[in-house]
Amino acid sequence: MGDLLRKRLVEEGWEMASHTPLPVVCFRERGADAARHQSIAMAVVGSGEAWISTTLLAGAETVLRACITNFLTEAGDVEALVASVGKARSAV
Repeated sequence: MGDLLRKRLVEEGWEMASHTPLPVVCFRERGADAARHQSIAMAVVGSGEAWISTTLLAGAETVLRACITNFLTEAGDVEALVASVGKARSAV
């Protein structure tokens, strides 16, 4: 599911900020600052549709982070997350 999430985010114009085989996906909006990424994360969380956070990569860059931990997660759940993040990006 992590690979699917990465693929779908890239298709929607997000940039991957790290590469790992784990289902921890760090991504960013190109050109966005820490405050914008924080606003996007809070909009997603505030919607109740999903939970994502921000994290500091290499002590220098704030990016968005999503992690798939439930083994019952399906492709439709990934699509819902991508839609929620996209809606938040447009709203803030």
